[in-house]
Amino acid sequence: MLLADRPRRLIYFCLMGMEIAWIAPFLLLIYRPLRAWSPLTVFIAFFLLLLLWLLLIDLLDRFIQTSPQFELAVATLIGLTSFAFIRLFVYPDRALFDLSWIFHAARSVVRFEVGFPPELVIVLLNLFVWLRATNASSREIDFWNVGLSFRVGMLMLIVGGGLLHQFSGINGLVFVWLYFTFGLTAVALTRIDEKASDMRSSGRVLPPARLAQLLLIIGLTMLVIVWLSAYFNPETLRAAARWMLPLWLLVGRLLLFIATLLFILIAPILMWIGRMLARAINGIDLSGLSQALDSFRDALNAAAERNQDPPFSLVVPDWVWLFLRYLGVTVALLLCLALVMLFLGRIRRRRAQEQAEAEGREAVTFGGESLKEGWAWLKDTARLFRRYGLSRHLLAAISVENMYANVCRLARHQGFPRPPAQPPDDYLPTLQQVFQGQDAPLSRLTTSYMRVHYGRRALSRTELEQTRDDYNQVRRAEREER
Repeated sequence: MLLADRPRRLIYFCLMGMEIAWIAPFLLLIYRPLRAWSPLTVFIAFFLLLLLWLLLIDLLDRFIQTSPQFELAVATLIGLTSFAFIRLFVYPDRALFDLSWIFHAARSVVRFEVGFPPELVIVLLNLFVWLRATNASSREIDFWNVGLSFRVGMLMLIVGGGLLHQFSGINGLVFVWLYFTFGLTAVALTRIDEKASDMRSSGRVLPPARLAQLLLIIGLTMLVIVWLSAYFNPETLRAAARWMLPLWLLVGRLLLFIATLLFILIAPILMWIGRMLARAINGIDLSGLSQALDSFRDALNAAAERNQDPPFSLVVPDWVWLFLRYLGVTVALLLCLALVMLFLGRIRRRRAQEQAEAEGREAVTFGGESLKEGWAWLKDTARLFRRYGLSRHLLAAISVENMYANVCRLARHQGFPRPPAQPPDDYLPTLQQVFQGQDAPLSRLTTSYMRVHYGRRALSRTELEQTRDDYNQVRRAEREER
């Protein structure tokens, strides 16, 4: 949705980079000719290919409005691009107007008695990239789904990178840096977009200053991680371990002393248990069990001597294995095509609509506002700690203050902020005007907040549960109205 969903264009872009970063090690592991390229070249090639296919899908979705014409157009593009790649990579020396390679390519795709021909591999790789493009175009962009994709992709990257280094010796560390660069950017942008939606904002394009701030923070984070990974290598860690050898010896002696002391303390209990087990075993006659085991072993030996027939061997004709190979490739192709059609149907059902929203200018703070909010939260927490101490009432007070602050924040984003000097009970009519139909829950929430913020009376468990129910009811009503 690079063309249709302009506000989330950068999120789709980063998700594509994240996907290619964990897929590339498996591609290098499966298709050996790709190992002639550098890992960065492989990433760039497949990333650009995925980006191109995604743009083609968006263009077709924009200009072909009916179905199944849209699906047929995509299927035609899959076939044409597959033949184009076969011509470019398998038959590059043929003359420009020499079309005999088409016959050879078609014959190679259906005849692979010796092994998988390169034509078939190219078809499968191209179909796989198209599959990822259609999936990227139809995915749901929210914080939960993007976070899940990030965690699953990280596990796949660990597995793929480890297997690639083990079986080919290729260092795939560049895929790790690319994955986390794109992944962290996608997660951050998705979270910002979700918070904007919660605040009744369509979440249009992030202002350039704020986007530059976000990218700068992620870039600095990755630079620090790369530097740490280069510094803390196995040689450095071994040198640090040797330098701390006296500490390890001291810790080892201390642990040995503690283990010896524990053994001395529990030795009488262990001796008593041993004596009890010895008494129990001495009273059991095991001679009958031994005779039964000997009789069973003799019976097994006699049965084995009677059955000396040669083992049955199943001879499978070669044509059966060949048929199974054809069947497997055919099923894989049909499955990939079916998934492509499924994702295309999802694209048609949820075509994104352009939304208009005024874009405001925002100063670059480089986290200054977050630091101010964090400092204010620490001061409030310290005040509550002095009042209630380290107890259940402290957690209840913090929970009530957070709930009231969230309600005020929602009202502020709708154009009804609370002045700093206005008491909560004077601000209550404004909240009831913003959240219509929620007068009683808002009144109880305000009362609870005033008790924990200004008074010294703690909330009971029942009152805290009632306050939480009131807060959840206000949030549910706000979401339904939105």
